[in-house]
Amino acid sequence: EGTNVLGTGTLSSGSATFTTAALNAGTWNITATYEGDGTYISSTSSTLTQTVNQVTTTTTLATSANPGSYGIAVTFTATVTSGATGTVTFKDGSTTLGTGTISAGIATFSTSALTGGAHSITATYDGDTNYATSTSSTLTQNINKATTTTSVVPSWNPSTAGLSVTLTATVTAGATGNVTFKSGSTTLGTGTLSAGTATLTTSSLAAGVHSITAVYDGDTNYQTSTSSAFTQVVTAAPVITGHPAGQTADIGATCTFSASATGSPSPTVQWQISSNGGSTWTNVSGATSTSYTTPALLAGNDGALYRAVFTNSSGVAATKTALLRVNQAPTVTSNPADTTASAGTTASFTAAATGWPTPTVQWQKNAGAGWNNIAGET
Repeated sequence: EGTNVLGTGTLSSGSATFTTAALNAGTWNITATYEGDGTYISSTSSTLTQTVNQVTTTTTLATSANPGSYGIAVTFTATVTSGATGTVTFKDGSTTLGTGTISAGIATFSTSALTGGAHSITATYDGDTNYATSTSSTLTQNINKATTTTSVVPSWNPSTAGLSVTLTATVTAGATGNVTFKSGSTTLGTGTLSAGTATLTTSSLAAGVHSITAVYDGDTNYQTSTSSAFTQVVTAAPVITGHPAGQTADIGATCTFSASATGSPSPTVQWQISSNGGSTWTNVSGATSTSYTTPALLAGNDGALYRAVFTNSSGVAATKTALLRVNQAPTVTSNPADTTASAGTTASFTAAATGWPTPTVQWQKNAGAGWNNIAGET
């Protein structure tokens, strides 16, 4: 070939042959030169153009895990026709992922960069001098989203109704997107993840007990997840919703006073009594429910004031006062005095009495024939 000697052959019946597999793919200029003998002189043939085609190859592709998981490396293995050398290019659709060098007919490439979802992977043998390029069939590589965990904590607990509390959710590193904060099944609001955390500040939590969760909404590569619930206690000072009403009853009867209040935690109640117009108050022993019934009334109970005092960890509130009046028959406290007057003059008489309700008065006179009302003298 050209000036390179490929080999020799011995003439037999006017012909000589030489067989070789050493020619690389391409075009070769081949000549045969007779070297002559004692009778015949040397001669060279015309040039023969010998074309040597590349060897056809096949490439197959396999994966180490299907489906794989986001963030965890998957290895692609390409197997190429034996004898081929060089590199294999691995692609996701039209995007080149990377290359691998053939060793013993195999090239590999590992990557953890595939996003969640389905990917169309091919391996293309790039060819060499003697072996033609070839591309594998498409392999559908599925990548599952990575699992996540979410946790949530409050800025303070218990908190106070009407004041802000900040909820902070922490999600598995790498996750992006939003977190939805809930009280039971009610959405409080959302927060956007930044460096693995999302926050929501709210003053809308009503007094009481709330079951708070944070739900990570997920993204292309990370699955959704929900935190464990925690109990947020929102306190409120007692607010009176029902005041006791004044009562009137007979001696020996009982009276019931009632009151109500809201608050969180639920307030306790203590009934109190004042016998000096509200200057000082004394707790009524055992009177710790929203209704209080007095013992059998005595005349001395008349004029007493009652109230209910509601208390919780956030404050104290007292109801308006309720006046107790005990019905009593009139008792004369001042009798009229005897009076002497001259004919044609007037005489005045004065008397006083206690009792409840306040007694009416009717003056009478007895001229010796019994008592008779004096008209208009009341």
